[in-house]
Amino acid sequence: MDLPKQVHDNLTPGESVACCVQTSMDLNPTYIVVTNKRVVCYDKKALGRYDLSAIPYSKIFKVIGKKGKMRGALTILGEERGMVIDVEKLKNDEILQVIETIKNEINKVALEPISIMRKKKLMGEEWHLHKPKENLVRTVAAPAPHAMQSMDAPPTGVEQIRELKALLDEGLLTEEEFKQKKEEILKRM
Repeated sequence: MDLPKQVHDNLTPGESVACCVQTSMDLNPTYIVVTNKRVVCYDKKALGRYDLSAIPYSKIFKVIGKKGKMRGALTILGEERGMVIDVEKLKNDEILQVIETIKNEINKVALEPISIMRKKKLMGEEWHLHKPKENLVRTVAAPAPHAMQSMDAPPTGVEQIRELKALLDEGLLTEEEFKQKKEEILKRM
């Protein structure tokens, strides 16, 4: 399929088209273009006007395809308010092609692979692609081993003085023994 000039002019450097489908039975078709970076919706209007919207893969939350008797619908939801692409009158096989392509493109860069859930209904079928927010914990550097305290680390000077004070309070040390040990600990600190 030929890509409309307006879509081609709006591609970013390094962006390539993986899949392109259009609505049928319309004088002014809508195109769904799946690239290696995002999903683009180009809605052609009369007199050379058009609407173009896009949702990058990092912002896609859910993709829903609904198969009808002859034609179906595709909805792509973004994480942010107003990020919605909603297209009707797509051929059933093209809806699945778009969803499969989105899944494959996301899986090329995702930390964890995603899959398509299928729901068979009485009068049709639905395909759901749910992309959970990715966990970036893997990118956080762990503290250096020497920065971590061992469970068997000796008590600090303050802790040692507290222990001595407890022994003094219990009557197990005299006041002079306490002062002498306290002075030794403070000299080492």
